Amino acid sequence: MASGQPWLPPYLGSRVELIRSLLHDPRLGSGDGPPHPHSGMLGTRWAAMEPNPSPWRQVVEDFVAAVSVRDLASRVSDEALRKQMEQSAGQSIVQLLDDYCGTPPRLWPWPWPGPPPWVFGIASELNAIASTMQEGGLRSGLQEIAGQVVAKGFGVGQSRITG
Repeated sequence: MASGQPWLPPYLGSRVELIRSLLHDPRLGSGDGPPHPHSGMLGTRWAAMEPNPSPWRQVVEDFVAAVSVRDLASRVSDEALRKQMEQSAGQSIVQLLDDYCGTPPRLWPWPWPGPPPWVFGIASELNAIASTMQEGGLRSGLQEIAGQVVAKGFGVGQSRITG
């Protein structure tokens, strides 16, 4: 075995055979494989009932990106750059909360009373992603934003962005 190469169990064959079989597997990326851990707040059976394309998938990714930038900013030594990163991430979070969870007019209109259903989907996805992470700023930041999504969706208080 070459140095620096990870060990492979014998049932996978050689490294070349494993890579070849993975590259030629038509199921990879087709959705036919096992469900992704973040495939929906109620699992794959209920995922079929979601609108397609799901309007909150992109906003979840955007929240994760903004919280990641905010968390990264805490590790930047240049104070001016850190403040700029924190301000940009905070503005992004506020805008996303207003667009998807705030009072009308929203980016996605919801004409009935109560919060729109995607508020629960967004909060659930953020919490599911956070639960896969180790303790730290990113995990707590995602949990904080999940709580803000629900609070803002129900019209409770103002969004509070720290950092």
